[in-house]
Amino acid sequence: AVPRAFGSFTSGATAGGGAAPAAAAAVRLQGLRFRGASTLPQNGVVRFENRDGVAHFALAFPLRKGATNAKLGKALASSNESAFGKLIAGNPYMAQNIISGGDTADYQEVSFAKTGKYALVCFIEGHERLGMYRIVTVK
Repeated sequence: AVPRAFGSFTSGATAGGGAAPAAAAAVRLQGLRFRGASTLPQNGVVRFENRDGVAHFALAFPLRKGATNAKLGKALASSNESAFGKLIAGNPYMAQNIISGGDTADYQEVSFAKTGKYALVCFIEGHERLGMYRIVTVK
């Protein structure tokens, strides 16, 4: 037989003292765009807020020197993997996993391998082709 353990807890109307961690930056996912902070910490906490009615996520791709918002947008809009690959300088980092729509927020502990320019991109249901990308600086 498997031993069982039972515990108890009490809940009440008073706050238990838990608090969300202090965020170094906030990124809003709104109107199929990334808005808010243009600089993210290399190591720290980022608050991601989804203000749309649909789910989103944020992959962060390190960018090569010379990558611009225009080049990134063109590559994503055309679904040209070769053009996109020429802008990318390494493996992506999952900055924010899937976050439900409808004014939800999530605090993410981030730890980027290096500082520099990154492209935040949401690939859910073609959002990247509709303009859901943004270049940010990681410091």
